Amino acid sequence: MIIAKFEKSQDTTLILVGLSDENVKRLLQGKPIYIGEKHAGQGALPPGYELGIMHGKTEQDIYDQFKAEGLIKETTIVTKDPRL
Repeated sequence: MIIAKFEKSQDTTLILVGLSDENVKRLLQGKPIYIGEKHAGQGALPPGYELGIMHGKTEQDIYDQFKAEGLIKETTIVTKDPRL
């Protein structure tokens, strides 16, 4: 996996995550990937942020996995791509 921070414009920063075949294999096995500053390298993510990547056949599967991991609570804001 690689992580990069790209300044697209004065107002927009893009965080890039590239997954290897092994990373995808783990996701397909239901094993989430968590990325913190320790793994991303200093400055790749905003201070205090971590990134979680999960896979599911449907958005509901992903939601259920988030909930099972204890990552969704009553105050959690959950959105999905409005194009779906």
